[in-house]
Order: sequence, then C-alpha cells, then structure tokens
Amino acid sequence: MTNCEWRSSGGAEDEAGEDEIHQYHGDIVIMTDVYESPAREDSPMRLQGSSASSASVASRLYGTRSRRDSLGGSSSESDLIAFGGDQDTLNDFSSQMNQFNTFTKRYSELEERNMSLSDEKTRLKTENSVLKERMHNLEEQLTDNEDRFKQLLNDEKTRGTESISRLKREKELETESWNLKYQMLEKDLNAAKKDVERSNEETKRVRNDLEKTENKLEEAQLLIEGMEDERIQLERQFKKFKEEAQQDIDSSSEMVEVLAMETEELRRKVDGPRSGSMSEHIGDMHEEMDALKAKVAELMREKEEMADQLLATSVERGRSLIADTPSLADELAGGDSSQLLDALREQEICNQKLRVYINGILMRVIERHPEILEIGEEGESSPS
Repeated sequence: MTNCEWRSSGGAEDEAGEDEIHQYHGDIVIMTDVYESPAREDSPMRLQGSSASSASVASRLYGTRSRRDSLGGSSSESDLIAFGGDQDTLNDFSSQMNQFNTFTKRYSELEERNMSLSDEKTRLKTENSVLKERMHNLEEQLTDNEDRFKQLLNDEKTRGTESISRLKREKELETESWNLKYQMLEKDLNAAKKDVERSNEETKRVRNDLEKTENKLEEAQLLIEGMEDERIQLERQFKKFKEEAQQDIDSSSEMVEVLAMETEELRRKVDGPRSGSMSEHIGDMHEEMDALKAKVAELMREKEEMADQLLATSVERGRSLIADTPSLADELAGGDSSQLLDALREQEICNQKLRVYINGILMRVIERHPEILEIGEEGESSPS
C-alpha cells in the first residue's frame, strides 16, 4: 500500500466519523454547532496528539455553551427560569440532557477512535516512509546486483569462450597427433606386411633348400650304404689277403727253420776238407733265406698299402660327402636367425654322423686289424 492509498483511507475514515457525528446530533443545534466548531478548527485534541477523556470533552462543550449563552444575553436565562416551573419541560429537558450525555459519550468514543485512526495513520505513514526507504535501498541493491551479475555473466562468457577456444585447439592438436600416429602405424603395418612377404619368400627358399638338402642327405645315405658295402668287400679281401700272406709267412718261416736245422746238422756232420763245399751250400741257403725275407717284407708292404688304400678310400668318401652338402657360410649368408639355427643344428647333426661313421671305421680297423698299425715296427725289425 502506497502513501497515497494510506492518505485516502485515513481521510475516508475521518469523513465517516464526521458523518456519524452529524447524524447523531442532527436534532440538537447546540451539539451540532459544538461538533462543527471543533471540526472546523481541525480538532485541537488531534493536533495535540493525545487521547481526551469524556470529562475534558464535556468541560469544553460546557465552556462553548457558556460562550454561546453569554453571547445570547439575559433572555436565555429568563427562558430557563421560565421553564423551571413546568414539570414536563423539566422531564423533557432531563431526557434531552441524558441524550446529550449519551451523545457526548459517543462523541468521546468517536473522538478517541478518530485519534486512534490518526495514530494508526501516522504509524502507517512512518512505516510507509521506512518501507519506501527500504524499497529504494532494495532497488539500489537490485541495480548493484544486476550490474555485478552482468559483469559476472560477461566474465563467465569470456572464460567460456576462452575455454572453448582452448578445447578446440587441444582437440585439433590431439587430432593431428592421432593422425600422425595413424600414419606411423600404417607405415609400420606396410613394413610388417613386406617383412611377412619377405619371410614367406625366405621360408619358401629355405624349404626348397631343405628339400635339396634332404635329397642330398638321401643320396649321401645311399652313398654311405654303398661305401659300407665296399668297405665290407674290402675287409673281406683284406682278410683273405691277410690269411694268404700269413700262410706264406708261415710257410716261409717253416722253410727257414727247416733250412736252418739242416744247415746246423750239416755243420755237425761235415768234416774239415769238405767245409768249402758246405760253406758254399750254406751261402746259397742264406741267399735263399734273404730272398724269402725280402718276399715277406714285400708282402707286408703290400698289406700296409692295402690298409692305407682302405683308409684313404674311406676318407675320400667322407670328404666327398662333406663337399656335396651346402657350405655353412652359404647358409649363413641368407636366412634369419631361426633359419640359421635350424641350419646349424642340421649341419651339426650331419657332422656328428660323419664323425661317428669315421670313428666306427677306425675302431673296426683297430679292433679287427690292429696289425695294420704294427706294420712299420715289423718292417723295421725284419731286416735286423
């Protein structure tokens, strides 16, 4: 409610109070004049701002009546004295006085109500002014808050714009980074594909080499089987030759012993004059013994040569087997680490087989024919 509304409501209440007073005092001219006079003078009790009692109002009314009676002169007093003898008039006057007192009381109540309304109006005006001041303060606060919030909104918009720009830049940088990583991965993938193709080619080549090596290994095994058959035949021939040589040696030794015994016996039997012919016969026998020894030595040399030939043949066959296989350097030149390891294992297995084969040949020679290694010693001891 604004100040104008309070003012209009207060004025309406005052006018309603005045109309009510005029209605009650319409029949009594004195009370009407008395009420109108204070109303025209703007109610001195209201100007004082204090509540008036019924006694004070009555005294004021009585003073006003006294002033009016003094103005009317002595004729009014004579009228009152003239009325004193009439009982009806007195009763009428008494009832009017009672009515007057009632009106006075009502007037006092209305006056008090009017004063309370005036106080309420004053209070409402004060509250209105306070509320107006508060409203002005709130409007100023609202204006300040609007300005502050506008500034905050602008700051937030600026920060939001900067954040969006920064996020866009970061997104662009991240996109570029992922594109570079994608390109690098594509390059790595292409390189890996090329490596796979190259590995497949190497695998095919190694498989072909392996097939060739397996074929060569089969050929070598066949060759080894053939060499084993030849070795068995050579051993048989060597054994036969050894038996024949041993028989020749045994027969030659028996002949030498027989000749030696005969020579000793002839030495004992023959006399001195016949010593010349016997010495010649003994010389002939010694020559025959030397020839037999030379023959035995020749047979031993042939035996040694045959043993050497057997060993040389075995060694040559082993060398040819090694020469037919692909070299280790050639295998190391092409192929990755796994293929090289496989090739080295295969080569090691092949070498082990060759060593076992050669060692087997030597062990058989040592076990079955150890005299081959003693030929030199026998050859040295025989001339002596």
